[in-house]
Amino acid sequence: MKAFIIGATGGIGRRVAERLATRGHQAKRLVRRRVQVEALSGLGIDAVLGDLVRVSVATLADVIRGSDVVLFTAGAGGGDGPEATTAIDGDGPDKVAQAMKIAGVSRFYLVSVFPEAWRERHMDEDFEQYMVEHPLTRQPGSPRTPS
Repeated sequence: MKAFIIGATGGIGRRVAERLATRGHQAKRLVRRRVQVEALSGLGIDAVLGDLVRVSVATLADVIRGSDVVLFTAGAGGGDGPEATTAIDGDGPDKVAQAMKIAGVSRFYLVSVFPEAWRERHMDEDFEQYMVEHPLTRQPGSPRTPS
């Protein structure tokens, strides 16, 4: 199996890529920094330089093409503000789905937080923004601001 992983340098993406490799599968990764490409290449791991926020749908389709599955484990993490959360957690899965359609790849796995996780803990505004942007909770046409 050939997997394309977005968010492969994070904890979940890295673990999944390692497990795929130990089972004889190929995992190509999208990474944001050249040093990450070089480090992964030194380990025999295929990585493509690109930023999910800045890459075009057409370019993303080109690098996804030939994959059997796309795994999306990227997340803004709430540390870079609501704009980053919107760009990665909100718009990212949509961009990837468009690219997959162009590339002819139909299997898409989205790894994410459970939509109501820790709601009883009254999370901060960054978490609330994440919940607004989350693909499983966002309704088409709904306003993109926390309520």
